[in-house]
Amino acid sequence: MQMSNRFPRTRRDVGGDLTRAHALLVQAGLIRQVSPGIWTLLPDGWKVLRNIHQIVFDMMESVGVQNVQLPILQSCDLWEQSGRWQKYIDTKTMFTTSEYHYDAEYGLAPTAEEVVSFTVAGEIESWRDLPVILHQIGPKFRDEIRPRLGLLRGREFYMSDAYSFDRDEEGMRASYQKMKELYPRIYERLGIHKLQAVEASSGDIGGKGSVEFMALNEEVGEDLLMACDECSYGANTEVSAGNVGDVCHECKIGTFKEVRGIEIGHVFQLQQTYSKSMRVTFRDENDTEQFAWMGCYGIGTSRLIQAIVDQNHDDDGIVWPESVAPMFAHIVPVNWKDETQRALAQELYAACQDANIRTMIDDREESAGLKFKDADLLGYPYRIVVGRDAGKGLVEVRNRKTGDVENLAKEHVVKWLKERAPQ
Repeated sequence: MQMSNRFPRTRRDVGGDLTRAHALLVQAGLIRQVSPGIWTLLPDGWKVLRNIHQIVFDMMESVGVQNVQLPILQSCDLWEQSGRWQKYIDTKTMFTTSEYHYDAEYGLAPTAEEVVSFTVAGEIESWRDLPVILHQIGPKFRDEIRPRLGLLRGREFYMSDAYSFDRDEEGMRASYQKMKELYPRIYERLGIHKLQAVEASSGDIGGKGSVEFMALNEEVGEDLLMACDECSYGANTEVSAGNVGDVCHECKIGTFKEVRGIEIGHVFQLQQTYSKSMRVTFRDENDTEQFAWMGCYGIGTSRLIQAIVDQNHDDDGIVWPESVAPMFAHIVPVNWKDETQRALAQELYAACQDANIRTMIDDREESAGLKFKDADLLGYPYRIVVGRDAGKGLVEVRNRKTGDVENLAKEHVVKWLKERAPQ
């Protein structure tokens, strides 16, 4: 990609009372607001989301989860069967169609317990068909009363949601534990390092027992948490029985401190809440009909874009983790009008393209200072500066995160980058 063709241009001033991460996403040209709670993901934003999704898909498949795509538009009949249709209508949470236009009313689903239960109920017959965990990533719609904070609270958003079906409570707990242990590994790969798992209320989803995963954030954290300063225990204040300074009832050593976080994931033990209402049954070894035991597991993938930036930025701009960066390398010739610099920059760009390294080249006839400011703002992991040593075939490679600089001969650049590129 050439900077001269990059859409849109970067901005210096975004105005408004925005958080730092929100402002950086706007300045760097990743998102633009269409209306409250509705955002356009621009090319770099879409690339980051796509990289997040690929990591989530890969990590899910690594533990035997199978990917599907469930419909977003769902009949009210399904939701009436579970008893949730009127609840979501009364709270004005779900977007619905007008009755007169269809033979039945439909909703844009904010969650998928009903439709996945309907799907599985039509396929399983025997205990031998279980366990199964199905997963999808797609858009969700919720009519938020106060959409705000950029991608953190929107009316349309992307979500990873998985659903487990087991033959008994022990199996459900095993599936739940597997997913609960998988989530921190996913977040680590995505660049979320300040993470707290907390006990939480199951809310409208139902079931008994749930854990939220919080990206810690004192600036915009919407949830107030109690966290032990010694062990990993934490709880949302909605369910916490402790106060600041109380001894942790898990480790009996540490004390509770108050922290704030952004919810980026939630796992639930649904028990048989939906399998009974949706008739998800199977025959056990004695040929007796039983209800399946369910769990559900969600990750807010579009809000993760902002959560990642919140934990990966500095005074100059975004510092993308290599795993999700929209581009991996950024070639910056100091003077595009200089024939030697331009030729070397183009040679390196072609070599990176041939090696499938995601690369941006700044081909603008702008000052070096402006180019470097844009490079810092965009935050791609490695900046390759083509300057006064271009005639010797030498370039400077700078690590955006650490600031470390290496001088490399042109023939070594691609190999050097490949050794550091995500596998």
